[in-house]
Amino acid sequence: MAPSLGMGMGIDKQAYINRDINVITPNENTVWTQDQTYTIVWVPGAETGNITIKLYKAGSAVVTIANSTANDGSYNYQVAADQTVGTDYQVRVYKDSDNGDYSSFFEVEAS
Repeated sequence: MAPSLGMGMGIDKQAYINRDINVITPNENTVWTQDQTYTIVWVPGAETGNITIKLYKAGSAVVTIANSTANDGSYNYQVAADQTVGTDYQVRVYKDSDNGDYSSFFEVEAS
């Protein structure tokens, strides 16, 4: 279950009504460790139906995390044990190529 907006996140739910998808976490303070599971959180906005989630490194898609999953605001993802380490990762959550959102850059570290 996705956390409620405003639950210690500093998010104003009203600010996101009728907007596209908006990624909340991961964010610039996030560090993922190889072979660990993390929850990706986003505001679904007005989008309906299923969405796609991809992991990007240095601006290029490197992993399709979910090809078609419910736009319900959260998804659990296990980082690959051999995922390349770096500080130039982003997650993209989108319905189609013309909408959605990228997370801030974050880090993947070795286990």
